[in-house]
Amino acid sequence: MRVELGEVEGYHTYGYFEPVNHPEGYHSLKITTRWETAKDPYAEQTKFTMLLSPGALANLRELIK
Repeated sequence: MRVELGEVEGYHTYGYFEPVNHPEGYHSLKITTRWETAKDPYAEQTKFTMLLSPGALANLRELIK
């Protein structure tokens, strides 16, 4: 699932969140950015990736509340 997290003056930030097959119960989180005035305005750059355990996912949900 891709979600636009924010946009400021043509600078877009996206979040990707999805379950992974192994290890079971874990999820992948990736943060990317895109700049509208770049040479390739549709290219996204990965800024952050992480694998969340079930416990870490619960902590993240609690933080977002």
